[in-house]
Parts: sequence; C-alpha cells; structure tokens
Amino acid sequence: MDDGKGEFVPFKTEEELAKLQRENPLHGGWFRVGEEVVLKGSRFRVKAVKPTELRLKLLKRKPKAIEQQSLKEELEAIRRSRE
Repeated sequence: MDDGKGEFVPFKTEEELAKLQRENPLHGGWFRVGEEVVLKGSRFRVKAVKPTELRLKLLKRKPKAIEQQSLKEELEAIRRSRE
C-alpha cells in the first residue's frame, strides 16, 4: 500500500487490508481525490474516482521561469537525498 509519502509498504495482515477497505470505500486504489498527477507533460488534479471513471481537472501551466526554478529545486533535493 502507499504510505502517503510515496513509499510502498506491504500489508502485515489481511485484517489490516480489510479495515482500510471498510474505512475508505471510495478510495479507488491507485489514485486519491485531490492528488496531482502528470500525464504526457500536462498536470491534472484528481476530482473523482469511481469504479469505471477517473475524473481529472487540467491545471494551468506555470510560467516558464517558475517551472524551471521548481525543476532545479527538485533536482537539488534529489541530489541531497542521495548523499
């Protein structure tokens, strides 16, 4: 399961899985409502997750300068985490 921090953590027991499914019947599995995803270079926010439907809202692009600065910051954070 996703621990909410981008890491995969296996379930310890079937009971734990059943409890989470009861508490979050509309979770949808792979996506969470409100989560931002990138598909083919475009950013979207998940608006609804249903058994046969994934509703997304296209987000506006950031200005180029801000986008480049964000990428630089992400790369720097990755470099620091690997040290």
